[in-house]
Amino acid sequence: MPNDHLSKTNAWLVISGVFLLAIDSIFKNFFIGSWASDRFSFWKGNIELALQKNEGISYGLAVNEWLVISSSMVILAGLFFFVVRSARKKEYVFVAPLLIILFGALSNLFDRLYRGFVIDYLHLLKIISFNIADLLILGGAIWLIISYLKMGGLTKTRRVDNL
Repeated sequence: MPNDHLSKTNAWLVISGVFLLAIDSIFKNFFIGSWASDRFSFWKGNIELALQKNEGISYGLAVNEWLVISSSMVILAGLFFFVVRSARKKEYVFVAPLLIILFGALSNLFDRLYRGFVIDYLHLLKIISFNIADLLILGGAIWLIISYLKMGGLTKTRRVDNL
């Protein structure tokens, strides 16, 4: 059955997401603890592993902390709603990418609530800093968009009943 294959694939991808989330947590703990002052460089310094405390949002943009936390909680509640809704409607193609986004967002929200900042430790080309949770959010969003487009997405017209 095609749905069984899809369900098994989604399950493995969600398990992989949880595994990556565990690795993200381990790296964050190392960089906040014993590796706090260490810097590891690769590929002629274009990739570095080092602690960066991100107190803002993307690219370190300064935003009120409580605004970020409250909007994050609203977004997480929305993601959870769409996970449940997709599962109930048997739109399983959307469940796994939504869960991957949810896991990454929860990891960063936990950092913000527990530490007051998000721990970034991957630095690319000395321009951008991020962590594995950010990659889960980005990867899940790309996967969600691709899944939506494959399901007919923007070309599919939907009937709207008149009120």
